[in-house]
Amino acid sequence: MKKLTLISLLLFTPFASFSEDIALYISDSIKQAKERPQVLIVFDTSGSMTNNETVKSSFDPRTKYDALSGYTRASTNYIYYTKGQVEIADIPVADDTTEKRKFPLDISNCKVAQDIIDKYGFYTGHVREYQFQGNSGRWTELNNADGSGIYIIDCEDDVIAKNNHNKNYLNSGTVTSLSNGYPIDGEGSSASPDFYTADADDSNVEWAGSLVTLYSANYLRWYHNPDIPTKSKARIDIAQESVTNLINSSPNVDFGLQVFNRNNINRWNKEKKNGGRIVSALKESTLANRLALVNLVNDDLTADGWTPLCESLYEASRYFGGKSVNYGDDDKNSLPARDNGAEKGN
Repeated sequence: MKKLTLISLLLFTPFASFSEDIALYISDSIKQAKERPQVLIVFDTSGSMTNNETVKSSFDPRTKYDALSGYTRASTNYIYYTKGQVEIADIPVADDTTEKRKFPLDISNCKVAQDIIDKYGFYTGHVREYQFQGNSGRWTELNNADGSGIYIIDCEDDVIAKNNHNKNYLNSGTVTSLSNGYPIDGEGSSASPDFYTADADDSNVEWAGSLVTLYSANYLRWYHNPDIPTKSKARIDIAQESVTNLINSSPNVDFGLQVFNRNNINRWNKEKKNGGRIVSALKESTLANRLALVNLVNDDLTADGWTPLCESLYEASRYFGGKSVNYGDDDKNSLPARDNGAEKGN
């Protein structure tokens, strides 16, 4: 059964035998950043990626897409969401009147998310609503299936980005403006809620938990519409666009990149080029690091060689485990070169 897997983590128990003459992958940064999702993208750079496929035209936020056949175009003033991993068929339909996984756009106070949604149509990160238990309030995870009770939304990425821009919340059904600040737990009362603190360092919200994906209504109309015009594109172009959108729409996720070695044998020196190599180590997802990775994906990857998938996944497991480099240094001449920064001593 097909599933939409937005984030996939490789978790291994790190152990390694250290020696000065053996290149070892770094595992310390992976362990220390365990609270942030970390994803190693294994990008298919085999020769077959030059083949063309017929796909529907890319999402364009400037285009106003029609409602699906059988539905009436409803308000665009909602943000829809899914939580964690969902079936592809369970992604919300924007104009389905029975769909409850949504909340008013006016009460979405995650500025980082909204900027990304305006460009790509969707965003993935740690998103919370505010709830009271008795007279004590805190930011909590969204309900998996029903957002009808949500009256305020914010996200971790605003705290990380030091973006204190807030808009509104629903006060007994009335849209009420908010002061700027960062989410905080345990302040105020149900009669006089205090959702924010002026200092990001005072934000005490626990953000761990399921990642949430937010969608614009316009994106969902494009996503589900089978009648979008199609075009012919090379597989590598399709993959580059998809990976670019994933990286840019998920600032809360730390990404790395692995590509295939050529997987052939040089007939002159019998040099083997099996497996795959890490060309961008896992790094904190800063704006500069995301830009560098996106540029690497779009400017430096070419389709050439074979498909050593098993060896590449084995090498990825060694990277996550902090073990010695095996196939990662087999292909010394192909570009992009392996990222020595992924290894100890570099």
